[in-house]
Amino acid sequence: MTGIRNESGGTSRVLDEVTGALASLSAMLDDEDGVDVFVLHVCEQVLTALPDVDAASITLGQGGSHRTAASTGDVAARLDAVQYRVGSGPCLQAAEEGVLARYCSSEAATLWPELGRAAVGAGVSGFLSAPIVVGGGRSGGINCYRADGRGFTAFDERRLDLYATAAEAVLRVHHRHADALATIARLGTELASQGVVDRATGIVMATRRLGADEALVHLTERSRSEGIDLHELAARFVAG
Repeated sequence: MTGIRNESGGTSRVLDEVTGALASLSAMLDDEDGVDVFVLHVCEQVLTALPDVDAASITLGQGGSHRTAASTGDVAARLDAVQYRVGSGPCLQAAEEGVLARYCSSEAATLWPELGRAAVGAGVSGFLSAPIVVGGGRSGGINCYRADGRGFTAFDERRLDLYATAAEAVLRVHHRHADALATIARLGTELASQGVVDRATGIVMATRRLGADEALVHLTERSRSEGIDLHELAARFVAG
């Protein structure tokens, strides 16, 4: 492992970098983008929080499978894919085991020869991954790749851990926000559909001189006999 860099006078700067990245994420909370779009923002801000990172990605897992939900470029996505294929690597250690994973290229090559060869081909010299939990049963990791001939340090590890912990909290807020928007949209659709059924029921009541319950039964039985959804049949009645 590489040694810890000189931290003298650097703590304030590091906090400013991480805080700035998180402030950018917080400013995006009002957007109505989906979780995957927001995850891309989290990924992009890693480059602000950790200036030594040359490429970054977000791994998301659910039900035993993993995918790269966002990346800052092809290098990160390709190296993630190698790890998914061999079934191990820093990004999967973070996503599956919930631990911080830090390796230089030689260490990675010893543990995962295929990943080591891919890293050499991509010019990557360091790996660093931190676990995150997005919500909705999805866990994953923030993956960082370094390409300046050096590995990540323990100081980088602590910095990523700080960013990942805070970003995870923001992601959870966004996930709840997205769920609330989806629920509102679903309820709106259901209310609109129910309104169409109510109007169709009124038409049947008027044309067949039936009570409300009898008219609804008539519509329900007809939808079954014709093999179509009740709301679709109701829409036909309303459309004339």
